[in-house]
Amino acid sequence: MSLAPGSRAAALASPGPALLKSVLDRLIAAVLLVCTVPWLLLVALVIWSTDDGPLLDRRPVAGRERRPFAVLRLRTLPPAGHGSSPVRELVRRTCLDELLQLVNVLRGDMALVGPRAVSPEQDDRPDGDVRLLLRPGLVGLRHLPGTSTGDERAAAERYVREWSPLLDLRALTRAVRSAGA
Repeated sequence: MSLAPGSRAAALASPGPALLKSVLDRLIAAVLLVCTVPWLLLVALVIWSTDDGPLLDRRPVAGRERRPFAVLRLRTLPPAGHGSSPVRELVRRTCLDELLQLVNVLRGDMALVGPRAVSPEQDDRPDGDVRLLLRPGLVGLRHLPGTSTGDERAAAERYVREWSPLLDLRALTRAVRSAGA
């Protein structure tokens, strides 16, 4: 990893800030989950009433230090032979189907902000990659202020160096704005 030892760069690699981030992530996720339960129930009811397929989608991903877990989402893809509905399109476009990932944050599998989750088959992170130190995020690192859509590894290194609760808040705000656009 290209993090300078002894510098603020080790912020999320050290116990204090890592614990603070974990506690804040779980606290915010719990509040958000309670606030979004009516929306989740409404979306679940629409999905359940429009077809007979499963309600949940569980996608296996490689987490922190490549530990496998299942990312939860409401299933918005229609069953085979059925067309997509405007409601499903709206749910997908506004990311309401991904609100169940707050449960993954509560369980400690994910963070509110972090590198994108990848399937074990797509995990091309080399040993020593800083992204292996981070939990996958509900909101990706591309939402960090000043980050382009380019190199996620460089974005992760910058994130670990510059992490603060305010940086996470700014990334979450940008993600909500882009989902509503």
